[in-house]
Amino acid sequence: MQQREILNLLDTFAARNRCFTLREVSDWAADPVDLEQLRPAFGQDARFIRIGQGDREPEYFLPEREMFRWWAGFNWRLVASGQARLTEGQLTTALNSLRPEGTWSAPPGDILNYGRRFGLVAVAWTPGVYVFPLAYILAQTTPRLRPAFQAALTAFEEPKARDLALRQKAAEVVETVLAQCDPRNAYILKGREGLPPRQRIFTLAELGRELGRTRERVRQVERQFWHRLNNPAPKGPAPTYDGSALIPAFIAELMRRQGSLILDPEDGDTPWARFLAKSAGVPYARAKAGPGIALGISDLQTPARQALAAAAPKADNPYLLANQLARGPLAYLGGSDLQRLADAIVDKRPPRRRTKSEKVYAVLQHLGQPAHFSEVAAVYNRLFPDDPTSEHNIHGILTNCGKPDSERYGIVWIGSGGTYALKENGYARPKLGLFDAVTKIVAEQYAATGQPVSVSVIAAELGKQRPIINPASFAYATSLNPRLEKVAKDHYIPKDLGTEG
Repeated sequence: MQQREILNLLDTFAARNRCFTLREVSDWAADPVDLEQLRPAFGQDARFIRIGQGDREPEYFLPEREMFRWWAGFNWRLVASGQARLTEGQLTTALNSLRPEGTWSAPPGDILNYGRRFGLVAVAWTPGVYVFPLAYILAQTTPRLRPAFQAALTAFEEPKARDLALRQKAAEVVETVLAQCDPRNAYILKGREGLPPRQRIFTLAELGRELGRTRERVRQVERQFWHRLNNPAPKGPAPTYDGSALIPAFIAELMRRQGSLILDPEDGDTPWARFLAKSAGVPYARAKAGPGIALGISDLQTPARQALAAAAPKADNPYLLANQLARGPLAYLGGSDLQRLADAIVDKRPPRRRTKSEKVYAVLQHLGQPAHFSEVAAVYNRLFPDDPTSEHNIHGILTNCGKPDSERYGIVWIGSGGTYALKENGYARPKLGLFDAVTKIVAEQYAATGQPVSVSVIAAELGKQRPIINPASFAYATSLNPRLEKVAKDHYIPKDLGTEG
């Protein structure tokens, strides 16, 4: 094949808006095409993303521009639906729209890696869940600024515009805007925002003393700047400021950080990123016990305290703390952000010795589902190697937690020979013993139908009452139940209604 014809095919398919195969390219060509000539040409062209290279999945190509457009548009759809977290199945279903036919069984790694590279998707702490940092941030902005966000994302569909924004430092963009101010006013703004060369955020009074102005005058300068920045067509002679580059720069900052919404106070770019967030109308919170600043939330301390207070154990294990935070108001953060936050909080907490009951409760929280006491013991010894214990002791703790400490820990026995769970996860102690429950089900079903009740029906009805059923115990409760009579293979009726003989 002539090189010119390959170039023509590359240019033609760079305008496609969906995935395509090399076979489609071959069919499009006027002359017969060798696929082995096309593969390196499309694989090495930066305008295309290769998707799937295994034996089980077909190999697709997608224009890189369309890949960015799909992720950006998908984030906007999530904002409209009020979502920032999706299960793997939900994301896979959405991604299937990119395929010309068939479906993916899971999100393709090439597509996920692309989205993660620009912070358009992130892996959540919870397995099988994805979070969308950009969608969450967009949902926090005021509706008035959203057209500016949409315009910036549309511009970023062009790789050249996106690459230029990513190369430009946040400091350069902010300095360009501040250069429009009177030097003394710019000095005030840098002091109030903690921008270099200032090393911290200064109070109104401190700046007033430095400049020989009143505290109120410093406040007026600061308030006027933000008002004029956000209202580019004011009434009156006051100056306006061109801040049109600030929102694109903020999106670029999120992309550079690959969607991380935790800003490190030791990072020299953090003050500039914080300024960009404020200019884009995005709330942020300073963490006294965490790693700096969290974007997208106005108060980090309150939700963090609420999440921690929900657990009886005082967090001295960052893994368990991250589990707790992932269920609360900070669930919008990606897994790596939650880990950083949990590590920082634990590092700053004074050590406290927890009781074994607290640790057992923490193990059940970690598991998130019913567990036999032997499994609880195994996980306990893995999470707390400095305080090992036996299965016998764990069984005793679980039994006791269901009595005097039940209100505090909410640990309940749910049957099946030593299986326990947490009330907070929706489990409750069965009201009837297994024999009584089976007898009641058979009596009710027999009265309703007049027909012997099969084992499968008994098991189905019992499953509505008990999440875990031990097969051996269930067999005893049916075949050896003194109040039931077996009248056919695996069919039972109440004994007092049966026929003697």
